[in-house]
Amino acid sequence: MKKFFCLIAASILPILVSSQLLALEPGDIAPEIQVEKWMHGSPLSIRDGKDKNFFVVEFWATWCPTCKVSMPYLANLQKRFQGSGLLVAGISCEKEKNISDFLTQMPELDYSIGMDMKEKTYSSYMQNESGIPMAFLIGKDGKLLWKGNPVYLSRIIEKLLAGKLDVSTEKKLSGLHKKLQNDMQTQNQEEIRRTVNEILGIDPSDELAIRTMLFHFESLGQNSEALKFISEIEGKNQDSVQVFLMKLDVLMQNSPSTSRLNEEIRLAFKKFEKDTSAVSVLCDFISNELPFGTVPPSLLLPVTKQNLEKLPQDAPPELKSLSHANFAKALFLSGKPDLAVAEQEKAIAAYTDSKRIGEIKNMLEYYKDAVKSGIELASPSASKD
Repeated sequence: MKKFFCLIAASILPILVSSQLLALEPGDIAPEIQVEKWMHGSPLSIRDGKDKNFFVVEFWATWCPTCKVSMPYLANLQKRFQGSGLLVAGISCEKEKNISDFLTQMPELDYSIGMDMKEKTYSSYMQNESGIPMAFLIGKDGKLLWKGNPVYLSRIIEKLLAGKLDVSTEKKLSGLHKKLQNDMQTQNQEEIRRTVNEILGIDPSDELAIRTMLFHFESLGQNSEALKFISEIEGKNQDSVQVFLMKLDVLMQNSPSTSRLNEEIRLAFKKFEKDTSAVSVLCDFISNELPFGTVPPSLLLPVTKQNLEKLPQDAPPELKSLSHANFAKALFLSGKPDLAVAEQEKAIAAYTDSKRIGEIKNMLEYYKDAVKSGIELASPSASKD
């Protein structure tokens, strides 16, 4: 489970960069994108897209590991929201060869990449910001709506399209997020709690505040306090599968009984049963992040099968692929590797451009090998009660 907390640390503890310039804030007119060369995708202009498009302008570098992780995520956002007018621009200040060589390793990117060696765009946006990757969401009126780590963009864009994104609130949250980062840098425990509480008082679903508090508790070895905190947060975010996954991860830190863990998962399946995307994400987490045998196939198999059957015809290809892969894993754990092979092949066919295609193909070979071996598989019966 340490990987979860490492991801938290990566998102809340960027290297701070000092600057005397005033930061670009929500509500300000967004500067035009000025790059020397567009290295990938179509040239983008905020001015030309006014009243038609909204934009994500993200700053990255080839040497930044978290930037590389966020790139497939941004490509997925471009695909998911392009019908609503989204255009994504990734901006790097590096040399042309560095960017070009890097992009050959990322053929699946479906958004525009610009070279900004003279740092015209960088200096306009990244004044007094804390590091990269850093994303800026710009509305159709050309004004900045939000800024922050790109991992939070999906939820923010959903709020925007639902008409629930309030710029004045985002401006206040932006200031509190910066204060929270400073609190974490100075390890001021009292201020960390105070700032987190202030943020959650405005937005109980704010992931940065939630993850910061969990990281804070984990770093102090206060796992029981972390579980109490995330349980309270879950009560305020009943429709959030991400919050439940955080709770599940924290719960594992507290060495729960198998029956307690499975009861939590069973209740979650019931709560999210009408949301095929949430169930797919939950099944994927259970299959790949929890220790083998934690959740019995008797619980996982019917859920993955029913969720696959509920998928709408126009479901995103990546969701279809994930749902087939989840069902394949459940079949395999149930001792049916031959059926798992057929289902995993469907996962590959559903979305050949998936950023996880290599992993999916490797699992297919694993299932095939099990079939050739003729081994009857049985799920281990965990007895931690």
